Amino acid sequence: MRIGELAAIAGVTTRTVRHYHRIGLLPEPERQPNGYREYGLRDAVQLARVRRLTELGLSLEEVRDALADDAGKDLHEILAELDADLARQEEAIRQRRARLAELLRRAEAGGLPAEGPISPELAVIFDDMARICATRPGPEPAMAAKERELLALLDATAGAGHRAWLLGMMRTLSTDENAMARAYEIYARLDELADAAPD
Repeated sequence: MRIGELAAIAGVTTRTVRHYHRIGLLPEPERQPNGYREYGLRDAVQLARVRRLTELGLSLEEVRDALADDAGKDLHEILAELDADLARQEEAIRQRRARLAELLRRAEAGGLPAEGPISPELAVIFDDMARICATRPGPEPAMAAKERELLALLDATAGAGHRAWLLGMMRTLSTDENAMARAYEIYARLDELADAAPD
């Protein structure tokens, strides 16, 4: 059979077959006297197997390992690694969807801060800040808003260890009812000092 017939049987394009030849994934048969390659049943079986393995998520390099007679890994080992990788991706997607559901819930309740999206831990602290701010007369101190921006930045960019330390420190602040109120008094004083002369 010709390359177009082979590609059609395996459900791929002739370009794909030529690519597999170039990278050595699929042996290239000798050309016939008329210049055409002649493919047989073995080529169709091999190409169909390559397609099935790539559809499972194996890279072309992993497919090559699975097909090679002297491969360091057998097909079972490669498929087990693929399954473990898919399980990790599935867990990561589950966690992202849970986080997204929480953000959607907050958005529908009108509780997404301007600095968001932020972690659930920081959202609790921002809720505490909003609660204290609502009990104070006048607008929120500018320093409090700057603090939230800085915390949102650190929440998004700090490494796991630094982020845990930061959130632990802020949690301590939010568990003491008077601590956040005192913090707002300091924010207000810092606002007053913003335009003060250096002396």
